[in-house]
Amino acid sequence: MKFNTIRFKISLLYTTILGIVVIIYTAVLYITLSYNLYDDFDRQLMDKVKKIETTIDSYLNILGHDEQSLFFSVKKALNLDAQHPRQHKVKDLEDFWLKIYHSLQLGKDYIIVTDRAGRSIARSANLSEQLDTDFSKTVKQAGMEKTVTANIKLNDLDFRVLSVSLNINNNKSYNIHIASSLKSVHDFMITRLYYRIIPIPFVLLCGYFIGLIFVARMLKPVAEVTALAERITYKDLSQRVNTKHTDDEMQALANAFNDMIARLEKSFTYIAEFSSHVSHELKTPLAIIRGEMELCLKKKRKSQEYQRVLDVSLEEIARMLKLIDDLLLLTRLDYRPDFLSFKKIDVRGFLREIHEQSKILAVKKNITVTMRLPKGRMAAYADTIHLRRLFFNLLDNAVKFTSAGGKIAISVKREQKKLLISITDTGTGIKPGDLEKIFDKFFCGQARMQSDAYGSGLGLSIVQSIAKIHKADIDVKSRIGEGTTFTVILPLI
Repeated sequence: MKFNTIRFKISLLYTTILGIVVIIYTAVLYITLSYNLYDDFDRQLMDKVKKIETTIDSYLNILGHDEQSLFFSVKKALNLDAQHPRQHKVKDLEDFWLKIYHSLQLGKDYIIVTDRAGRSIARSANLSEQLDTDFSKTVKQAGMEKTVTANIKLNDLDFRVLSVSLNINNNKSYNIHIASSLKSVHDFMITRLYYRIIPIPFVLLCGYFIGLIFVARMLKPVAEVTALAERITYKDLSQRVNTKHTDDEMQALANAFNDMIARLEKSFTYIAEFSSHVSHELKTPLAIIRGEMELCLKKKRKSQEYQRVLDVSLEEIARMLKLIDDLLLLTRLDYRPDFLSFKKIDVRGFLREIHEQSKILAVKKNITVTMRLPKGRMAAYADTIHLRRLFFNLLDNAVKFTSAGGKIAISVKREQKKLLISITDTGTGIKPGDLEKIFDKFFCGQARMQSDAYGSGLGLSIVQSIAKIHKADIDVKSRIGEGTTFTVILPLI
């Protein structure tokens, strides 16, 4: 058994709480039982006193209420030898009381009857002088109309004492003290306590193992996550933790782990594709540069040939540098977007500037660029440098894929807290199957077939990353041979 584990600690905590609950429950039952037993014991003592009082009254009613009759009646109630001139009149009462005396087991009790001054009138036969002295010192005398109970020790045994004030013999007050052994009560309580304490270790042991089972079930997703983490390698990131039949907290953990694996899988896939595309994109211009140079060096050539080779090399190097710059920008946009500097901008003035500069891009192909702006103030939080790049990438693509003499329209529409900026061209359009891929890195579609529209395939990826950072959406609609519309949905303030 490993002690430094969550399973052990939770099971131990569960067992400890169960133990505390069981102990408290046992203590409450024990205290309640003790109270009830003492209360019942006191009622039994009071019943004995009432029986003695009734018996004394019965004797006095037959013999008279004189002093001699009182002493005789008290002694007979305590089953002591006594003589009285009219004793024959109470023969039947003596026999009847003797049966009750034995049935109440009064012979095992210590009984003293005293007057109000505390002088003993009679005491039970089993009460020796020493016990009488101890008894008299320990018990509390009851006042008139009062009943007092107390626990005392006689001969190292526990007794329960009931002291009651009685009105007998022409309403004269006397006290009767009866002490009964608590052994039966104590024995019963100890027996019950044993019955409740002995099972506790077994209950706790069972509770501990039940806790282990429940904890094992609760931590099953953790074990699955651990096992899966040990199995996963960069070669296979497709495995996932089963989240069915798990608790909410564990399901959240499993879902978070699955999401992490999904992100890792996506990242590894991206890295693999990225490496493949980069190597391919860089290999082509390097191969061109190497081929031109090797061809040039095979024999002596004119200076014009060397100049041409250098021009081609510089062009390919510029293309590679552009590719590297775009890759670095994409990496920063995806993983370190905090380098952007956001500020409040006037969207109307910003778009007018974009419109004027886009005309310069389109002039070589004699393409007309128009713009429609709605009235009213329009403001947004944006990084002007990169937001400008977003629109120029879209406009550059529109110019590339629009034939000479075509048209590009920039239209702006306001909808509540959003601004819809659409760039529509009359170019070649995008195939329906390519619409879902155009934002993928290095995807060029038709561009590969057109030498004058060659690109790295990173422009729209950059556009999408900039849009996400600005909390904007991009919608694309296109028809082959009719043109394409890119709509940027920018939040306003």
